[in-house]
Amino acid sequence: CIVMSASKTLFIAFLSALILVGCYAPARKASPEVSQVQIREVQTKDFDGEKVLDGMKAVLAALQDEGYSIKTSNTDLGLITASRVIHDIDTKRRNSQAFWYGIAKDYRAARSWTVTANIAEVGDKLRIRISLVEQELSETGGVMYSQQVTDKEPYQALFSKIDKSVFLQRNKL
Repeated sequence: CIVMSASKTLFIAFLSALILVGCYAPARKASPEVSQVQIREVQTKDFDGEKVLDGMKAVLAALQDEGYSIKTSNTDLGLITASRVIHDIDTKRRNSQAFWYGIAKDYRAARSWTVTANIAEVGDKLRIRISLVEQELSETGGVMYSQQVTDKEPYQALFSKIDKSVFLQRNKL
């Protein structure tokens, strides 16, 4: 009877461990500690001799090249907002369902990026500041997390596209 009880206890402990491992969700990568001044430096770029309208056209073209849908554009304020959603399969959730129930549907996961661009003439320069926010959306469209992007690479990629757009506009290509 003691052996039976020990094996039952061991089986329950093993089953509990499996359930806990299946429910474990790794923590999101925390944003590195960056000051507001450092973030603004990454988000901002100056261009020589351009006007607000030219800057807005360049930003609009760059965002569209990157697959963003333009939501608002206001020339008086020098403001552009845009967003992009990427859909994917949540393989971890699908595999968990397949393990426990033998079947699983394709769980959709979506990530969204929202861009806010401010274009202003500062002296004889055109200043463009871009702010990126990344979100993960649930199957029902709820926001699971939302955070400001502090990584340099996405901003550098967008500014590279804007540089190309400015070049094309200057050369009327």
